[in-house]
Amino acid sequence: MEGEKNILKRFIKDLKKRYKVYIVSFLTLIMGLYLANVAGDFVEKFAYECPLNDTVHNILPLVDANFLASLLPILFTTITAIYILIFETENFLYLLFLIGAFNFIRALFLMATQLPPPYPRIDDYPYINIPGWYFGIRDLFPSGHTGFSFLLFLMIKKNKVYKIIALIITLLIITGILLMRVHYTIDIMGAIFIVYAIYAFSEKYLKNFFVKT
Repeated sequence: MEGEKNILKRFIKDLKKRYKVYIVSFLTLIMGLYLANVAGDFVEKFAYECPLNDTVHNILPLVDANFLASLLPILFTTITAIYILIFETENFLYLLFLIGAFNFIRALFLMATQLPPPYPRIDDYPYINIPGWYFGIRDLFPSGHTGFSFLLFLMIKKNKVYKIIALIITLLIITGILLMRVHYTIDIMGAIFIVYAIYAFSEKYLKNFFVKT
């Protein structure tokens, strides 16, 4: 009980000291998620008959790998967020900001250009009840599966073993969405480059505002 009171006191103290960081982080996260929802609804209104040719799709078999494409990202995101909250607390608000920023920029790409879904494909489906726009079939470029996973990999700073595990999990998620043809190869490559650009820019110009010193 005493430990819980101390944690609450430290949180309130940190909130008072860094209230601007909390406001910016949560506002960016909320705005990014909202715009991603709007973009998801927007692109689902378009229908296409001619999918794009993808060399990797032509090589790989079509396989139902929904565990890798759906459940693994949910578990990975949850566990890593808890890990950062406990062991790398100074980066947690920074992570929320980066997630919001990626959602925001991804939404702009989605609304700018709509790609036809791959065909044939096996649709990924949620194991738990979360917003449906995460499982649309036309929210393609860049890949949210890849972007979120790669961002979490980048955000792990202190534990080298867990960072290696995070990289392996990210590669497994990418493998799953390629086997199911949920995304084109260009969606995955684009997500990696876009997330790294956001991360590198933030590390150089914005990190000092978010990270507690």
